[in-house]
Amino acid sequence: MARATGSTLLSIHASHGTVVADRTFPARVEIAAWHDVLLVLHGREGGRTLEILDPTTLQTVAGPGRAPMPDAESVVSVTVEGPLLLVSGEKRGLFGGGGYVSVIDGRTMQEPIALRDKVIEPTVRPVLAGGGIVTVLKTPEGHALFAWPSGVTAGMPIANKRLLAMTPVGQMLFTVLGDGSSAPELATLDATTLAPRFGYGPVVETAPLVAPAALGSTPLAESYIQRNEGRALLLAPAAPTHPDARCIDTRDGGILWSRSLVDVGLVEAWGFCGGGLIVRGTRTFRSLEPRAGTVIARF
Repeated sequence: MARATGSTLLSIHASHGTVVADRTFPARVEIAAWHDVLLVLHGREGGRTLEILDPTTLQTVAGPGRAPMPDAESVVSVTVEGPLLLVSGEKRGLFGGGGYVSVIDGRTMQEPIALRDKVIEPTVRPVLAGGGIVTVLKTPEGHALFAWPSGVTAGMPIANKRLLAMTPVGQMLFTVLGDGSSAPELATLDATTLAPRFGYGPVVETAPLVAPAALGSTPLAESYIQRNEGRALLLAPAAPTHPDARCIDTRDGGILWSRSLVDVGLVEAWGFCGGGLIVRGTRTFRSLEPRAGTVIARF
């Protein structure tokens, strides 16, 4: 519930509707379910905190799972990867700024991995890929990709573009890059070596029909690309009235199929549900067969 001076969380009994607990925060909050706990990101920009709550009592189960640091830390994004939380944020204080990446194990509420000795760009969500973590570093030239624990670094796959989002699919790392003045572009790297693989040109940003559990305003890769059993699907700009849907084989980078969405029009949301690729237009739905792009059902 929004308040004039903050936000209040209510825990309501599902059977009889009684409020069993409430807790007020001094600023707006974001919440996400994670296993049997509740993730809460609260605070204002530049000073946001992640807490893990019991969803019934709304009491804190665990903070960020680490010992106090000399610099205050502000959380920018939280991404769920199975039993792990990938947290990115900013360090502030007398010991310098910059970003950090933290991995929290939900089974122990401990922090087995923490990257705080690098100048990390916190506005790009880190990912698990190639047997480790891939994140983005701030460099004098702009941005660079960094893989941990291998220590491999690589420049942006498209010059003069900054990284917006990335996601691993098989042995490939799909990256979305943009410059703010033109459509974002999709390029792939080897997930382990960060060597460039393929470029696929402009992509259309579309709301994901089903988004992963995540907190923070940092873009999600699912807004640009959908994953399904070794395939990656994207929307490519084709005309002012509609995009094209394309399916990529992540083993060799080839295009498996391409289909015009002129029968859907401008796409408002898309994602996988019930074995089909659901594409929602302004006044129509299509369920596409992911392996061939044929229509399973329409509404």
